[in-house]
Amino acid sequence: MKSFTVNPFKVAFLFVMALWLCGCKSVDHTAHDGPIPKGMSIVFGGILAAEPTKSNMKTEGASRSVNVINIKSSNYVFWQFIHGRCEYFYWYLPPGQYAILNYGEGRYDLATRSSETYEQRIGAMFSVDSDQTVIYMGTLDLASSAFNVTDDFDAAAQAFHKKFPSINIKPVKRLLQFEEKR
Repeated sequence: MKSFTVNPFKVAFLFVMALWLCGCKSVDHTAHDGPIPKGMSIVFGGILAAEPTKSNMKTEGASRSVNVINIKSSNYVFWQFIHGRCEYFYWYLPPGQYAILNYGEGRYDLATRSSETYEQRIGAMFSVDSDQTVIYMGTLDLASSAFNVTDDFDAAAQAFHKKFPSINIKPVKRLLQFEEKR
């Protein structure tokens, strides 16, 4: 019987291809300094994440992320990976209704070829009403037992203009709204 090793780069490539094939038009929605592309706006804020949940696995690979969907089509738009305790995001998005749907953690142990996943529904909704705007959504706090959004608009707007000095558009505050519990 032939043995094989798992190449993490091939796994990452296959994951990105799967996202693209499942309807994600672009894996990179990250905004850049310069003119906002036609038909797009910039949505920005932060995600404060808890420390990863404890596991008995000797983890070789781990990831934490939130996924964003288009509410009208129910299609996934992209995943935002969370690399540290607080991840700031600056996304290009066209006008539409969106939701940060779920928070998830995944681990893969190369030695045993086993995996664990954890997912929790967030349901934080937001909208982009027109193109060529800059929208501040707040900081989504996933570290507390009840998800909430904090408003640091003034500091966030200053940080935005420092990161994007050539964009002379005043940000609009439109904080995330949570879906009604059923």
